[in-house]
Amino acid sequence: MSSNEFIENGYIVVKNIIDPTEYYAHMRQLEKEGLGMVNDGQVEKARAFFEDKKLTGLLEELRPTMEKHTGLKLYKTYFYSRNYKEGAILKNHKDREACEISVTINLGYEQQPWPIGIIDYEERAHSITLEPGDGMIYKGMEMTHWRERNTYGPCSQIFLHYVDQNGPYAHYKDDKNVGLDYRFSFLNKNVRISMKPKLKGVKQ
Repeated sequence: MSSNEFIENGYIVVKNIIDPTEYYAHMRQLEKEGLGMVNDGQVEKARAFFEDKKLTGLLEELRPTMEKHTGLKLYKTYFYSRNYKEGAILKNHKDREACEISVTINLGYEQQPWPIGIIDYEERAHSITLEPGDGMIYKGMEMTHWRERNTYGPCSQIFLHYVDQNGPYAHYKDDKNVGLDYRFSFLNKNVRISMKPKLKGVKQ
Protein backbone atom coordinates (compact mmCIF):
# COMPACT_ATOMS: atom_id res chain seq x y z
CA MET A 1 0.00 0.00 0.00
CA SER A 2 1.39 3.41 -0.97
CA SER A 3 1.78 6.54 1.13
CA ASN A 4 -1.17 8.03 -0.77
CA GLU A 5 -3.33 5.16 0.44
CA PHE A 6 -2.14 5.78 4.00
CA ILE A 7 -3.24 9.41 3.72
CA GLU A 8 -6.60 8.36 2.24
CA ASN A 9 -7.35 5.46 4.60
CA GLY A 10 -5.67 6.58 7.80
CA TYR A 11 -3.74 3.35 8.29
CA ILE A 12 -1.71 0.70 6.50
CA VAL A 13 -0.34 -2.72 7.44
CA VAL A 14 3.35 -3.33 6.73
CA LYS A 15 4.55 -6.93 6.77
CA ASN A 16 7.92 -7.70 8.39
CA ILE A 17 8.60 -4.10 9.38
CA ILE A 18 11.23 -5.42 11.84
CA ASP A 19 12.82 -8.68 12.91
CA PRO A 20 11.13 -9.04 16.32
CA THR A 21 13.20 -11.90 17.74
CA GLU A 22 15.57 -9.97 20.00
CA TYR A 23 12.91 -7.46 21.04
CA TYR A 24 10.45 -10.16 22.06
CA ALA A 25 13.15 -11.88 24.12
CA HIS A 26 14.04 -8.50 25.67
CA MET A 27 10.43 -7.80 26.62
CA ARG A 28 10.09 -11.19 28.28
CA GLN A 29 13.33 -10.61 30.18
CA LEU A 30 12.17 -7.21 31.43
CA GLU A 31 9.07 -8.83 32.86
CA LYS A 32 11.07 -11.69 34.36
CA GLU A 33 13.15 -9.07 36.21
CA GLY A 34 9.99 -7.42 37.54
CA LEU A 35 10.54 -4.17 35.65
CA GLY A 36 7.90 -1.97 34.07
CA MET A 37 4.48 -0.94 35.37
CA VAL A 38 1.61 -3.30 36.17
CA ASN A 39 -1.87 -2.03 35.24
CA ASP A 40 -0.89 1.36 33.80
CA GLY A 41 -4.33 2.93 34.08
CA GLN A 42 -5.42 2.06 30.57
CA VAL A 43 -5.06 -1.72 30.49
CA GLU A 44 -5.29 -4.18 33.34
CA LYS A 45 -3.60 -7.56 33.02
CA ALA A 46 -0.59 -6.06 31.29
CA ARG A 47 2.90 -4.85 32.16
CA ALA A 48 3.93 -1.60 30.45
CA PHE A 49 7.35 -0.17 29.61
CA PHE A 50 8.11 3.42 28.56
CA GLU A 51 11.75 3.84 29.55
CA ASP A 52 14.22 1.39 28.01
CA LYS A 53 17.33 2.18 25.96
CA LYS A 54 17.02 -0.78 23.61
CA LEU A 55 13.36 -0.21 22.81
CA THR A 56 13.80 3.56 22.52
CA GLY A 57 16.39 2.95 19.80
CA LEU A 58 13.69 1.57 17.53
CA LEU A 59 12.20 5.07 17.21
CA GLU A 60 15.10 6.42 15.16
CA GLU A 61 15.85 3.10 13.48
CA LEU A 62 12.36 2.90 12.02
CA ARG A 63 11.90 6.58 11.23
CA PRO A 64 13.02 6.25 7.55
CA THR A 65 10.62 3.32 7.12
CA MET A 66 7.80 5.33 8.65
CA GLU A 67 8.56 8.25 6.34
CA LYS A 68 8.56 5.94 3.33
CA HIS A 69 5.13 4.50 4.10
CA THR A 70 3.46 7.75 5.18
CA GLY A 71 5.04 10.15 2.68
CA LEU A 72 5.84 12.53 5.58
CA LYS A 73 9.01 13.86 7.17
CA LEU A 74 8.75 12.86 10.81
CA TYR A 75 10.13 13.65 14.23
CA LYS A 76 10.19 10.83 16.79
CA THR A 77 8.33 11.44 20.05
CA TYR A 78 8.25 8.40 22.34
CA PHE A 79 7.76 4.65 22.53
CA TYR A 80 5.47 2.59 24.73
CA SER A 81 5.27 -1.20 24.99
CA ARG A 82 3.28 -3.85 26.83
CA ASN A 83 3.31 -7.51 27.68
CA TYR A 84 -0.38 -8.39 27.61
CA LYS A 85 -1.88 -11.26 29.55
CA GLU A 86 -4.97 -13.26 28.70
CA GLY A 87 -8.09 -11.32 29.69
CA ALA A 88 -6.63 -7.88 28.88
CA ILE A 89 -8.88 -5.33 27.17
CA LEU A 90 -7.84 -2.15 25.31
CA LYS A 91 -10.83 0.21 25.24
CA ASN A 92 -11.69 2.13 22.09
CA HIS A 93 -9.77 5.38 22.02
CA LYS A 94 -7.86 7.97 20.05
CA ASP A 95 -4.38 9.15 21.01
CA ARG A 96 -2.96 12.51 22.02
CA GLU A 97 -1.01 14.96 19.85
CA ALA A 98 2.43 13.34 20.31
CA CYS A 99 0.96 10.21 18.67
CA GLU A 100 -0.01 11.97 15.44
CA ILE A 101 1.60 9.16 13.39
CA SER A 102 2.05 5.82 15.13
CA VAL A 103 2.93 2.21 14.48
CA THR A 104 1.96 -0.78 16.60
CA ILE A 105 4.17 -3.83 16.09
CA ASN A 106 3.58 -7.42 17.13
CA LEU A 107 6.77 -8.60 18.84
CA GLY A 108 5.56 -12.12 19.59
CA TYR A 109 2.92 -14.28 21.25
CA GLU A 110 2.57 -17.62 23.00
CA GLN A 111 -0.57 -19.00 21.35
CA GLN A 112 -2.35 -16.90 18.70
CA PRO A 113 -2.12 -13.27 17.46
CA TRP A 114 -4.56 -10.90 19.16
CA PRO A 115 -6.44 -8.77 16.57
CA ILE A 116 -6.54 -4.97 16.64
CA GLY A 117 -9.73 -3.11 15.77
CA ILE A 118 -9.69 0.16 13.84
CA ILE A 119 -12.40 2.34 12.29
CA ASP A 120 -11.68 3.93 8.92
CA TYR A 121 -12.89 7.25 7.52
CA GLU A 122 -16.03 5.57 6.17
CA GLU A 123 -16.94 4.44 9.72
CA ARG A 124 -16.20 0.82 8.82
CA ALA A 125 -14.63 -1.41 11.46
CA HIS A 126 -11.67 -3.61 10.51
CA SER A 127 -10.05 -6.43 12.41
CA ILE A 128 -6.30 -6.41 11.82
CA THR A 129 -4.21 -9.48 12.62
CA LEU A 130 -0.47 -8.93 12.81
CA GLU A 131 2.11 -11.69 12.89
CA PRO A 132 5.40 -11.15 14.76
CA GLY A 133 7.35 -8.38 13.03
CA ASP A 134 4.28 -6.93 11.27
CA GLY A 135 3.24 -3.35 11.98
CA MET A 136 0.10 -1.26 11.52
CA ILE A 137 0.91 2.40 10.85
CA TYR A 138 -2.00 4.68 11.67
CA LYS A 139 -3.05 8.23 12.45
CA GLY A 140 -3.31 7.94 16.20
CA MET A 141 -5.24 11.15 16.78
CA GLU A 142 -7.82 10.43 14.08
CA MET A 143 -8.43 6.69 14.01
CA THR A 144 -10.47 4.99 16.73
CA HIS A 145 -8.68 1.77 17.69
CA TRP A 146 -9.06 -0.92 20.35
CA ARG A 147 -8.65 -4.57 21.25
CA GLU A 148 -11.43 -6.74 22.60
CA ARG A 149 -10.84 -9.09 25.51
CA ASN A 150 -7.72 -11.14 24.95
CA THR A 151 -8.71 -14.78 24.57
CA TYR A 152 -5.68 -15.47 22.39
CA GLY A 153 -2.98 -15.77 25.04
CA PRO A 154 -0.03 -13.66 26.25
CA CYS A 155 1.65 -11.38 23.71
CA SER A 156 4.06 -8.45 23.43
CA GLN A 157 3.43 -5.24 21.51
CA ILE A 158 5.38 -2.03 20.99
CA PHE A 159 4.03 1.37 19.92
CA LEU A 160 6.30 3.95 18.28
CA HIS A 161 5.02 7.50 17.98
CA TYR A 162 5.95 10.36 15.63
CA VAL A 163 4.78 13.79 14.48
CA ASP A 164 4.86 15.48 11.09
CA GLN A 165 7.89 17.83 10.92
CA ASN A 166 5.78 20.28 8.92
CA GLY A 167 2.60 19.87 10.92
CA PRO A 168 0.99 21.62 13.91
CA TYR A 169 2.39 19.12 16.44
CA ALA A 170 6.07 19.33 15.48
CA HIS A 171 6.85 20.81 18.92
CA TYR A 172 6.24 17.36 20.42
CA LYS A 173 9.58 16.22 18.97
CA ASP A 174 11.40 14.00 21.49
CA ASP A 175 8.42 14.24 23.82
CA LYS A 176 9.52 14.01 27.45
CA ASN A 177 6.15 13.77 29.18
CA VAL A 178 6.19 10.41 30.94
CA GLY A 179 2.95 10.91 32.86
CA LEU A 180 0.19 8.42 32.17
CA ASP A 181 -2.97 10.50 32.49
CA TYR A 182 -2.52 12.33 29.17
CA ARG A 183 -1.80 9.48 26.84
CA PHE A 184 -5.24 8.30 25.78
CA SER A 185 -8.44 10.08 24.88
CA PHE A 186 -11.20 7.56 25.58
CA LEU A 187 -14.38 8.09 23.64
CA ASN A 188 -17.54 9.16 25.40
CA LYS A 189 -19.55 7.24 22.86
CA ASN A 190 -19.23 3.48 23.07
CA VAL A 191 -18.25 2.35 19.57
CA ARG A 192 -17.11 -1.12 20.59
CA ILE A 193 -17.67 -3.47 17.67
CA SER A 194 -17.28 -7.21 17.93
CA MET A 195 -14.70 -8.78 15.65
CA LYS A 196 -16.53 -12.03 15.11
CA PRO A 197 -16.10 -12.95 11.40
CA LYS A 198 -19.82 -13.17 10.61
CA LEU A 199 -20.64 -9.62 11.64
CA LYS A 200 -21.56 -7.27 8.83
CA GLY A 201 -19.07 -4.50 8.10
CA VAL A 202 -16.08 -6.18 9.69
CA LYS A 203 -13.20 -6.95 7.40
CA GLN A 204 -11.22 -10.04 8.39
